[in-house]
Amino acid sequence: MINKLQEIQQSIKEFSDRLTPTNLKIAYKAKMTNYEMKLCHEISEDKQLQLEYVLSKMAHFKETSDYRLYNKDFANFV
Repeated sequence: MINKLQEIQQSIKEFSDRLTPTNLKIAYKAKMTNYEMKLCHEISEDKQLQLEYVLSKMAHFKETSDYRLYNKDFANFV
């Protein structure tokens, strides 16, 4: 249990170290949760895309009716 918690803490630290002020501005303006930011990070690594690009796509997605009304999955949007 302690090892799992340490792994989670380490992954959060690594993720936060990679964020630039521009990335944080995009996430803040879009009112992204930590989960949404982590999801963007995973998508950017999986699809070999820039994190800033994926964050801006998430910000745009959160403004659409797919997100607001239907809570559709963002992974299919990118």
